Amino acid sequence: MLDELIGSDFDMQACSELKNTLANGVSDVMKFALLEKMFPKEGKTTPQIRFKGFYGEWVQRLIGDCFNERKERSGNGELISVTINAGIKKAKELDRTIHIGDTSNYKVVKEGDIAYNSMRMWQGASGYSPYEGILSPAYTVIIPRDTINSLFFAYLFKTLHMIHTFEINSQGLTSDTWNLKYNQLKNISVQYPSDENEQQKSPHSFPLLTHCFLPKSRESASCVPSRSHSLKRCLSQLNNFHHVRIRTRTSV
Repeated sequence: MLDELIGSDFDMQACSELKNTLANGVSDVMKFALLEKMFPKEGKTTPQIRFKGFYGEWVQRLIGDCFNERKERSGNGELISVTINAGIKKAKELDRTIHIGDTSNYKVVKEGDIAYNSMRMWQGASGYSPYEGILSPAYTVIIPRDTINSLFFAYLFKTLHMIHTFEINSQGLTSDTWNLKYNQLKNISVQYPSDENEQQKSPHSFPLLTHCFLPKSRESASCVPSRSHSLKRCLSQLNNFHHVRIRTRTSV
């Protein structure tokens, strides 16, 4: 939860407006706009909204420097699924019937991994796994290396910039055959805070800004006109929120 937002000495009015916006409730599009501002814009090295106490530029690395691919296979374990809007869920919790055949070649997923649908990564079909289980060989599973907080990256992978990056790096002749295997994924650049504490703290605020739309098709990957207009308007309204710091409640 966000208990307090701290602005710079020269931006207290913008900070106050942002606090009021969050307190009064915001639309999904506004939440999405806020979430986008918690990651650096293209060409920038710091985000516009950040936790208090963290400074300096974010580092840029290849995803392959941050994650390895998990290649373990097993037919034993709870079946899980990767969804576009809800991330990773237990298959039995989904509101649909799943027909399961031979699972002997299914991929192992462990808590803290990120799993994604190789043919739907460009639509946002990825997520942090809070479970251990198995899933279809059609999915890719990646393991965070030391100093990498996978929950932070799970949110990073949902930003418009990363969704677009995954789209242009997917291979295939048509959208029905596009896929993004680990060999392509590992060569994509990402920006993230080198301070592990900032990586760990940031995801606590992200849930307030989630449950918003994600692109569902190639055309909407750049936002359908109505959403694009709304998002641009919201981002324009947020342009004054510079150097805002976010503080969480101190445990007693």
